[in-house]
Amino acid sequence: SLAKKQGLLSSGERLEGQTMEPTATLMGHSGDVYGCRFHKDGRLIASGGYDKTVRLWDVDKTSQLRCFYGHEASVTCLGYNLKGNLIVSGGKDGTVRFWDCLSGLVVNSIPNVGDITSVDISPDGLHLLTASKGNSNRIWDLRKIAGGDKSKLSMRLYKGHQNTSSNHIRARFGPAPNLFLSGSEDGYAYMWDRETGEIVQRLGGHNNVVYSAVWSNRQSLLATCSHDGCVRTWWYDESRPIEFSQPQ
Repeated sequence: SLAKKQGLLSSGERLEGQTMEPTATLMGHSGDVYGCRFHKDGRLIASGGYDKTVRLWDVDKTSQLRCFYGHEASVTCLGYNLKGNLIVSGGKDGTVRFWDCLSGLVVNSIPNVGDITSVDISPDGLHLLTASKGNSNRIWDLRKIAGGDKSKLSMRLYKGHQNTSSNHIRARFGPAPNLFLSGSEDGYAYMWDRETGEIVQRLGGHNNVVYSAVWSNRQSLLATCSHDGCVRTWWYDESRPIEFSQPQ
């Protein structure tokens, strides 16, 4: 299979007596590394962690290109803007920062967001979704941020889930343009309507904290992961009522 040719193991597959070895080890952070993201061109990786830095790595040369300083606490999550020229980072200092990949400078920032646990950019590149402790998911208009209008940065605050103590509750756009997903400490995954702010689905089935929910356009499936040690997949059906949503 392609997975075997690339040196990967599919789910449930095990090769007796063989150990998977990394192709490279990127050293530079001092302390835990909490997040990493491939650039869309596949040649760069951004990482962030306990040492309050964001680092950019060359995959082919296995070397560090830049180190970005500015966060005042741990960097917990990362992403890129649609063009790929900016790294977006969130931290426990309550700020989202936008870093120019070439210069290493902060070109913009969003303050007072709370203890941030995830960042995600919408597929059209126009909006930023943040999850933070204090049971808060927010969507931001990146056009206003780029234009310097910070009077009303957050378009809407979304609540109803629980995100108070875990460092790993994440929110992601999907499965439709007007929807997004989030994990929750109450054992459910939540789906919101971006326009109305209403919860349109609450997915049960896990028996512990749900850390994240993600959407696959190719498979038309949702996937959720939990502290209970399980990953569950779900068919997306907007017509089904909240209380009857069950894993497939």
